[in-house]
Amino acid sequence: VTWDIRTGFAEFLFFLHGNGPGSAWAASLKRGDVCWMSLLRPCLDFCEMKGPTIFFGDETSIGSALALSASVYAVHEQTYILEASSRNCCEQIVRHMGLANAAIIQRSESHGHAS
Repeated sequence: VTWDIRTGFAEFLFFLHGNGPGSAWAASLKRGDVCWMSLLRPCLDFCEMKGPTIFFGDETSIGSALALSASVYAVHEQTYILEASSRNCCEQIVRHMGLANAAIIQRSESHGHAS
């Protein structure tokens, strides 16, 4: 959600799902833990946003949505559409994090999408 390369301060929001190594590592973190981070692949660049934005994602995209909403380029209207395994849980997180204009869509058991 926040990464200040000058001070070394970073703040992330993790979605812990499954029992994979990434989820296990994220679950073990505590406030103040020192971690090494690197950008190994291109990340989203919100500098190109020139007008109203619709952001589509799932519950793993909440951190990116928050980064977009907090960017200095967030001067235009933004709408966030997030698909979630648990609509109620995702709504609580979005509300707690202060992400405005977010619509949460319940993921179907077949992983299909509404038409």
